[in-house]
Amino acid sequence: MRRVIEASRAEPGCHAYSYAEDVAEPGLFRVMEMWDDREALAAHFQTGHMREWQTRRTELGFYDRDLTLCDLTARADQI
Repeated sequence: MRRVIEASRAEPGCHAYSYAEDVAEPGLFRVMEMWDDREALAAHFQTGHMREWQTRRTELGFYDRDLTLCDLTARADQI
């Protein structure tokens, strides 16, 4: 996971990328990502490190995903 996080943070358009285990539900990991736009996010899923992660995550016990996409048109510091 550390390699995926570091590589993702270095990608163009990535502002934040982190994993956190939920203290109320041990074993549940939440991923938070912030990207410039959907194009940058789409490019992220085509990278080598993400393709490798997609094949290895099941071996590590990551087998289910529930995705939520929030499209923010303005950040708070721009209002």
